[in-house]
Amino acid sequence: MSARRVRVHFTADGVGLAVFCVALGGVALISGDNLLYLVLSVLLAIWIVGGIAGVRNVASVRVRRQLPDELFADRGARGAFVVSVGDGVPATALVLEERSWDGARVEVDRVVRTVRAETTWRPSRRGLRALGPVRVRSTWPFGLLEHVVDLDVDDAVWVWPRPGPPAEATEAHGASQHLPSDEPDELVDLRPYRPGDRLRDVHWPTTARTGTPMVAVRAGVGAAPVWVRVPALTGPALEDAISAATGAVLDATAAGRPVGLVVANEVMPPRSGPAWRRQLLSVLATIPEGGR
Repeated sequence: MSARRVRVHFTADGVGLAVFCVALGGVALISGDNLLYLVLSVLLAIWIVGGIAGVRNVASVRVRRQLPDELFADRGARGAFVVSVGDGVPATALVLEERSWDGARVEVDRVVRTVRAETTWRPSRRGLRALGPVRVRSTWPFGLLEHVVDLDVDDAVWVWPRPGPPAEATEAHGASQHLPSDEPDELVDLRPYRPGDRLRDVHWPTTARTGTPMVAVRAGVGAAPVWVRVPALTGPALEDAISAATGAVLDATAAGRPVGLVVANEVMPPRSGPAWRRQLLSVLATIPEGGR
């Protein structure tokens, strides 16, 4: 992460005081009144001290993101900016803004070493999104000048599609349906043993290797697999179908069912588990907006 140059802007109060200083200087020049010159000197000293202190206040700030574990389009998710300062110089009255999209903004009163400031990310578009600079602003110490620095904090985050209601996904879009497996003895997944499972379903090689009882999930045994289909559509209709399919995937995986996905000519046979869930969501997130 590297810091760009610090930019300085007048605040509304700063503009007003600057106009006053110009007028005061003109009156002092015309009248030759030493008291007016003294007042003007004090005001100019305030400008100089405020400018130097303000630059130093933001120049040593460092920021990194703590992004949410999962982020869905059009849904806010909590995360945080972790703010620290270098060179042992505290920072005061900071405003941090996410520059990649609207919605992530936080105010930090003071940073002595490290502060975790919670905020909300609310992306509007699905896909693998690149995150760029974080803007740091402050009007400390006198509120006359705003000091701004953009910090290059490069991150990338998956934004899953906006999930539709599971019932709507099934009924309105036909996104999911149960299909019998052609190979009922096919091993679909492994999961931890739960009370009530049959001992004959325990997968002993994996259990011996991991030291944790694991149960084999086979096609046609236990929960029926769910197939999720995305129709060949374009425009808003496609986004609605992707949203419905996302809701169907979330609903089925929450119920512990193996899930398969059909997108255009791509067929992903039913599987289960957290890693498979993320893979399905990433496929849905990266469907081109114009369709496949």
